[in-house]
Amino acid sequence: MRSAQAAFEAFSERGFAATRLEDVAALAGVTKGTIYVYFKTKEKLFEAMVRHYSSRMPADADAMLAAQKGSCRERLEAFLSFVYLRCARNRRGREIILFIVREIKSFPRLSDIHTWNRFLLDRSQYET
Repeated sequence: MRSAQAAFEAFSERGFAATRLEDVAALAGVTKGTIYVYFKTKEKLFEAMVRHYSSRMPADADAMLAAQKGSCRERLEAFLSFVYLRCARNRRGREIILFIVREIKSFPRLSDIHTWNRFLLDRSQYET
């Protein structure tokens, strides 16, 4: 998804408010009209970019937790370590977290995209 990479770079460098679709199009090597064919608004592009780069996190965390043995505290520590290392070692992971924190008020659907509360609550299926 070339537009996702271009959007990621533009939003990372300039922030959401300062990024124009022309900036994303230039980085992707396409016209602004091409971006509009796939995304009706800058907001839709931003949401798609966040979704694209964060979609594996719940499945990866789920697999890690399923393999994790020990007490509830040990599993929680393992989960927090997993999230920290994922962000510390991965620029995209760090930036996606920053995007979500910075833009959540402007994009309440980001919380729907990630469903973090439900994701964490679903961990109750694992024994304590």
